[in-house]
Amino acid sequence: MAPRNINSIGPSGNIKPIPSWIVVPPATDSDYYFEIITDTETIDLADLVNKASISYGVTDTVGTFELAIIDPQKTVYNKIDTFDELFLYADYGAPTTKRFRGKIERKGYQDIYTILSGRGNGMIFASKNIIYSPRDSNNNPITMAKSDVLKAILTEFFPNVTQINIEENTDLIVPNYFEIPMTTVITELCGATHAFFLDPDNDANYFLRGSRTNMVEAISETANHIETSDNAKDTENTYSKVRIYGSTINDIPIIQSSASDTSNTKGIEKEYKTDNASVLTDTQGAYLAQSEALERKEAPRVGQVSALFLPTLMPGEKLFVIIPREDITPDYYEVVNYTHSFDLSSEFDKITTINLKKSKVSTSSIIRDILKFNDSVASNPNPQNMDYSLIYDFSTDEGTFTNTQRNFITSGLGGYYVLKTISGADGSWTSPEYQLAGNLSKLEFRISGDFLEGTLPEGTKIQFSIDGGITFYTYLSTEEAILTGDTIIIKVNLSSADTAIKSVGALYSLDI
Repeated sequence: MAPRNINSIGPSGNIKPIPSWIVVPPATDSDYYFEIITDTETIDLADLVNKASISYGVTDTVGTFELAIIDPQKTVYNKIDTFDELFLYADYGAPTTKRFRGKIERKGYQDIYTILSGRGNGMIFASKNIIYSPRDSNNNPITMAKSDVLKAILTEFFPNVTQINIEENTDLIVPNYFEIPMTTVITELCGATHAFFLDPDNDANYFLRGSRTNMVEAISETANHIETSDNAKDTENTYSKVRIYGSTINDIPIIQSSASDTSNTKGIEKEYKTDNASVLTDTQGAYLAQSEALERKEAPRVGQVSALFLPTLMPGEKLFVIIPREDITPDYYEVVNYTHSFDLSSEFDKITTINLKKSKVSTSSIIRDILKFNDSVASNPNPQNMDYSLIYDFSTDEGTFTNTQRNFITSGLGGYYVLKTISGADGSWTSPEYQLAGNLSKLEFRISGDFLEGTLPEGTKIQFSIDGGITFYTYLSTEEAILTGDTIIIKVNLSSADTAIKSVGALYSLDI
């Protein structure tokens, strides 16, 4: 396929380019074969696969497969075992290039067929939780570029994964992962700008979305296009704001929201709420809310396009598609995921189906999401409808300690820190000044610990300042703060040697 411009003379006599797109068919037919590698041998499945389906994609799609192998004597069945590796080779002409790698997770037998299914080699990320919180020599959290975080985690936890195709991403974060699934870490490090997949050579691919283009293949209405399903702009899946409910820190919920942006909804507020127990810090929640908002701001083109087999296509590539009758104008479209289908009994024995963008949201899936959210947060952790949380759990020594200290409490195989006085009953802790993204409009405090019994002991109080520490207001007192500041400092005053504060946090909304 080669795009060409043809120059012509316009009515005024000026030379103007007229775009003309010419899709050139391949010189040779596409071909493929499967093989399985066991502990003892390589099994060539040439001419044995009756039906197969291979799905592959980026970031949160590790890939899946299912094969029906003609095996009346159970010859193949008896040679293979779960976690043996399956490879798909595909090319134009003789297939020699690995296009997919998976692990067999289930094998069965039906009639004359051995049935195999499993996931792509990226499954190794789905079953590993990450503990990674780097500190400097003073035990302070370290700020790192996202690509450097990814490299460090892969080096430590996945030494067999190479890093040849990890491109630089200079966006900065403070990594703080404790028992976080690697798939969640990857999603956070990708955000709305980057994509990730593990290729058949076990090399990590991390790159700017839309930066890779398949220059070999295309889908053309007059050449290899088979059908298009539900191609349209889907505003049903467009939102102006995203709110993330993460896990709780000592019963204080993590809440983070994106800024509201109604530019694509003509002033209509459409808020998307989701719970994600894998979010363990405010920082993680903020990144996830912003990336989700970027994803859900645009009305995506939806639907599927099926074509004759595209053997060279890889996850995250842009593919040239031209289907005028379906209102798909000639352009390079980003392919987030795709499925190769093979069926020897079908008219089209080799088909590739691509998703131009996200699938259309059905009413049933919307209801399911709402039910899932309501079930997960049935206790309503946010009755005041706050957008953000700022939680301190004393796991670090940030802040100012006045006759107070962090004490470690052993609990089971681990433990946690609490804030207590060093001597006597009185002491305090003051947080660093935290910069907000706008002026405060609503503010609520939560506190958890021992010997609180649902209320603060006599003399123990939460105070806050919104003017850099010049004035402190007492929360739930007769004093009323005029919430006009865009910073916040939290202060906890203790009045009992028995009181042990596990966490203190502010839930708030902003006037943006």
